[in-house]
Amino acid sequence: MPRLRKPYKPEVERQIGTRVREIREMHRWSQPDLAVRLSISPAQLANIESGRTPIRYDEACITLGLRSELEFRFVNPYNPLWLFNGSLPMKVQWPLLLPASASIGLRYRTPFSEFASENLEMLALLASELPGAALIPESWLEPYFSHWVVWREGLQREQLGLESVESVFRAGAGRLAARSEKAARLMRQYDALAKVRRVQSVSELNKSVDYITENRNIPLVKSEMQNLLGRLETAFSTRGKKAELARTLHVRASRLSEWMSGAWEPGGETTLRMLRWVQQQEANQQESPDNVSASPGPKTQSQESYEKKPKSGQSKS
Repeated sequence: MPRLRKPYKPEVERQIGTRVREIREMHRWSQPDLAVRLSISPAQLANIESGRTPIRYDEACITLGLRSELEFRFVNPYNPLWLFNGSLPMKVQWPLLLPASASIGLRYRTPFSEFASENLEMLALLASELPGAALIPESWLEPYFSHWVVWREGLQREQLGLESVESVFRAGAGRLAARSEKAARLMRQYDALAKVRRVQSVSELNKSVDYITENRNIPLVKSEMQNLLGRLETAFSTRGKKAELARTLHVRASRLSEWMSGAWEPGGETTLRMLRWVQQQEANQQESPDNVSASPGPKTQSQESYEKKPKSGQSKS
């Protein structure tokens, strides 16, 4: 049976829009400034702030600082329930994460108000002093594991915040590990990392993570970014692949270019999705018999069909 779309509630959206504007003004962002962060136009943002257009889940998460990406994350992000209905506190005291819609099977166009109304109890617990009581769903485990890895170095002096991220992941994974192979696998990876001594520099952290990756078969855990970017460059040599990845990540192609150039650094969750995408592209490349030759660029089947075939008895030069 198809899911019925929830009715649009103008008053709710107006209140949410007012709080979006409040956040923007507190950070002294102009409408174009915030619109660029959300990958929308200033006119679309104006409609959101006035309540004419519901803000989408992903747009709300970025506005609230609830992501792992460096440019979008806050140590003390805004409380999603405050945005939804004005519930206090306005901010939470740890780096709360609401995963990207694509990573948890949520429709990209889902309004934030719809998500919040369906998850009031979980959001209230996440914003409380005991966030581990929230018991996040299975689809959130991998994003939270990646989030914990990203923040391990950054929150060394904010132990309370790191412990909150850790408690949310452990509670969710521990509850599901007995009946979910995914949860059990993530718990094993977490246990491997938890045994590593707390290091004092990023270079030491990378060495420790690389060692565990080789010996525990961990798919992400701060992967070698330069290697990943090189693999992405190879994949982008096929026309249309950069745009395809941008659509997969729900970002603009210009954001990909910034990540590739090093101007910005993608967060752990985004890096994981990029790694999976490039692995799939490489697997497809290996399976295709047309990609054995060392030609400058791969040809599609449709392009080859239009090439002029050599006449009988005439060899190719």
